[in-house]
Parts: sequence; C-alpha cells; structure tokens
Amino acid sequence: MEKLTREVLGKELMATLDNKNVTGKILAIARFEDREQVCFQTTQGANGIWIPAFALADIQNWLVTSEKEEDKIVSPKKQADEDLEESVEFFDKLVKDVQRKASEDIDSINKTIEETKTQIEQTILEFITVAQKNVNSATQLINNFMINLDNLVKNLLTQIQETVNKIWSESFKTAISLITKHSKLSFDSAKRKINYLKKNYPDESNRQLARRLTNHLTKISLQKGFIGSQPDLIESIVTFSLELELLEVSTLLTKLIYGIAILHGYNKLDSIDQKEIVAILASSLTIDSLKKLGLECLTQGNNLAKFFLNPVANVALFKLISFSSYLYYDFKVSSRDFKVNEKDNPMISEKAYSEFTTQIQSYLDELFNKQKQLERIVMDSVKIDEQLKALA
Repeated sequence: MEKLTREVLGKELMATLDNKNVTGKILAIARFEDREQVCFQTTQGANGIWIPAFALADIQNWLVTSEKEEDKIVSPKKQADEDLEESVEFFDKLVKDVQRKASEDIDSINKTIEETKTQIEQTILEFITVAQKNVNSATQLINNFMINLDNLVKNLLTQIQETVNKIWSESFKTAISLITKHSKLSFDSAKRKINYLKKNYPDESNRQLARRLTNHLTKISLQKGFIGSQPDLIESIVTFSLELELLEVSTLLTKLIYGIAILHGYNKLDSIDQKEIVAILASSLTIDSLKKLGLECLTQGNNLAKFFLNPVANVALFKLISFSSYLYYDFKVSSRDFKVNEKDNPMISEKAYSEFTTQIQSYLDELFNKQKQLERIVMDSVKIDEQLKALA
C-alpha cells in the first residue's frame, strides 16, 4: 500500500481489530523497512495501541504515492505479470551488458556458481551414501523437522507430511533433508547475495530485490547444457531439456527461500525454522505442480542424482518457489510484528493454508499462460552463455 503521511495524525478513522470495526485516532506512524504501523487510540485519554496500517479502513483518502514500489500482496495473475516482465528486462540487460563486457551481475552469478559447487561437494558424498544405503533416513530426517509443531494444526501437518512421504521420491527427500541439515552453508551464501543486492540496488524494495535474487539463481540453474541440438529458434525451445543435478537444484531452491526470509528480517539462521523450508517446498511441489512442471520423475520411487527438465519449466519452478516463499513470509511478518491477523498465517490456520496453496497453483497456471516470456528468458540465457564462451 502507499505510505501514510503526517496528514493522518490526529484524524479519526476506522480500523478492523479482532474482526470488529473500531473508530479511533491516529497518534503516531512507525515504519519498519517497507511495512507501516500506526499508534491507534480507541478511547480519549487512553494509551494507543500499535496496529498495522493496512488494518485501517477507508485510508485511501489520506495516502500519497510513493516513489518506490511498495511490498504488498497482489493477485497471483498480477504478480506473475510483474515477475515475468522484470525477469525479461533483467535477462535482456544481461545480454547487452555481456556484449559491452560490463556486468557486475554476471560476476556475482559466477561467484555464486562457485559457492554452490563448493557447497555441493561438501554434501554429495553423504547424498550418495544415504541414497544407496538407507532410503528411509531422509524421510525420518524430514519428519524430525516436522514433529512438535506448536503452531501447525494437526490436519495441516498431515497434508504437508503426505506430500513429502507419499509424493516426493526418496532421492528428492534425501536432497532436501541434506540441504536443510547443512543449512548454514545455504544461509551464509544467501546472506552474502542479499547484502550484494542491497549494496548495488539501495533504492529497490524488498520485492524487487527478491526478484533479482530469483533471476540470479535461475540463471545459475540454466548453466547446464541443453540436451538436443542448439535451440537457435525460440519456437523450438520447448522441445529441449536440461540435464540437472538434483542436489544443485535443491541447494538453489533452498538458498532462494533463505534469501527471501532474510529480506523479511530473519537475519540469523536460528530465526528461520527448518520445518518452514520443508513446508514451503511441500506446499509448492504437490503432485499437481510437479505434473505441470514435467517433474513426474520426482514422484517416482527410484533413486536419481540427475533429472531432465525443460528449461522453460525450470524458469517457472524458480519463480514458483520465490512467489510462495515471499507470500508465506509476508504472512509470517504480519503475525510477528503486528501481533494481529494470526488467522492469516498459512502455517497456523488451515483455512489460510488452503488459500495459500490455491494462490500458488493460480500463480503457476498464470506463468504457463505467459509461455513466450518464459521462452525469452531461456533464449537470453543461451545468448549470454554463447557470448561468455566467445569472450573466454
């Protein structure tokens, strides 16, 4: 929403508190990054209470337009449109920057690639051992993350565990469990990336920075060679596949969730609950989502270290996890900072969880409605790789 100005101070407005409309006076305004609270006095002479600005009704008359895009929850359709538009611009600019041999983003991406390789090297031996010797240990490790959940209702917990235990393959469960087990590596790398983005793009909102993080990690995931002849024509890109490392993709997706959590103020690893990482992935990668993405292999019982995925679907996969992570942490921050609307937290309320997953599926559907933009992102990535090879 747009920012409040001092003009609202002392004004009597209506707010929604505990599902009731209450009239009161605004005594003060406070901001934390892109979020606003107001001190709201409901009784003359009494102390005010701090509530989120979005709890105010009919506030539009007192708003002015901000120069900076605000973080706000928008419809999945609009969010998909904005995400894809910004990604196309990002990849188009990378192509031009590489042609001019001037791109800090490419340097940053290459640095992250090296970090990711180092991280994977530290876990790959354990991945092979677990996958070959004890397929049950991954499921048990994930289940350990999910037990003793004070905030998750019983039915909601069952839904998440059913996705993990009945849908995901043992290899995928193993990869996710090992990445979360070695979480400090992913978290530290994500924090370095967020610090880099904040330094280089100081005027951008958290949502814009999250999009940049998504674009960076998506580019890394597209570094693999295409299976098939070189896709010179954009019309043929849908017929090609990427050979991807399961552990690498799992690392990048987890890093993406950590980065978005950091953008929401969770700056220390122990402030991010590992069960939430699993829950976000489980909420996003349901049987329906995996089928739409062409990832049925991740539902099969066989062990796999590599898998094949169409590059367009790969772009959609990273955008899907980014959208669901941002959506979740928006809900979580509202409960944490404003102490209201806990019913809107999808990890507390079963109704909110249902709405949460519905928005995720709607977002994924909308992404595939924008096929040409997804294809353009992939083709730009191919051009960047070709130009970098020519410059080497």
